Formats: sequence, C-alpha cells, structure tokens
Amino acid sequence: MGSLVSGFLSYLGAERVKVREIKKQEMKERKVQIYVPLYEDLLGFVNYLKRKPYPNTLSVETLSADKAYSFTEWTNIKTDSRFLSVNPKLKNDLNELEILIVTYDELKDDFKNNVFKVIDRYSDEGYNSNYWPAGRDRIASWLLEDNSNFVQN
Repeated sequence: MGSLVSGFLSYLGAERVKVREIKKQEMKERKVQIYVPLYEDLLGFVNYLKRKPYPNTLSVETLSADKAYSFTEWTNIKTDSRFLSVNPKLKNDLNELEILIVTYDELKDDFKNNVFKVIDRYSDEGYNSNYWPAGRDRIASWLLEDNSNFVQN
C-alpha cells in the first residue's frame, strides 16, 4: 500500500513539473513570436515620432511610398493564431493605438485641406504664392514642424 501511495505522489509531482515546463516553454514562444516583434515595432514607432513629431502620414497597413511610418506588426498578429495568445488588456491598448493612428491621419488630412483653402483664398486675392517657402504641397508639414511658422494677425 505504501509503495502505491508513494508511486502516485511521484506521478503527481512529475505531472506538475511537466505542466510547469510546458507553461515556461509557451511563455518563451509567446515572447519570441508576439512580444519581441511588437516591442521592436513600438520602439521604432516611438523613435520615429521623436525624430519627426508631426509626420505627414502614419499607417497601420504595410509601408508604402505615401506613408511615412507603418505600424504593421499588430495588424499581422491580428490576422493569425498568435492573436489568441495576446493578453486581453494589451489587445485593447493596441487596438486603441491603431484607432489613434487612423484618427491622426484623418485629422492631418483635414488640417492640410484647411491650409490649402487658406492658401487658395489668399492666392485668389492677389497674394504672391511664392511667399509660401515650402510650396503648397508641403505647407501643412512646415506649419506643424514649428508653431512659430504660424502667421498671426
């Protein structure tokens, strides 16, 4: 009877160690497959924003010629099985960041359109369009780079 009990306890101990090892292995895989790529993408994003605080465009899709920076790793993770392993709070935070990036792009486009309307209005009133040092296409970026560029009446 004693050997049966000790054998059973040994079995339980071995199973517990095995489960613990499996969890450790899964945590390592999650780190390599999910968190390291996300961290590198976020770090690149932060460094890009430090270099250029008001970029012309940001994207959550793949990088293209008209997008200044592309935050794509989260989009890639959402489309495969890695998404199931991501912490729910992190999912929520990254989805909010994605929404903020899209909103930034929309607001930046609105800002550019408003600047173009003002330029067009002053051009129609006889102001020299050569006054704008960066040209019509770059004026919004020029204004945002340094708020001292704003003309105040």
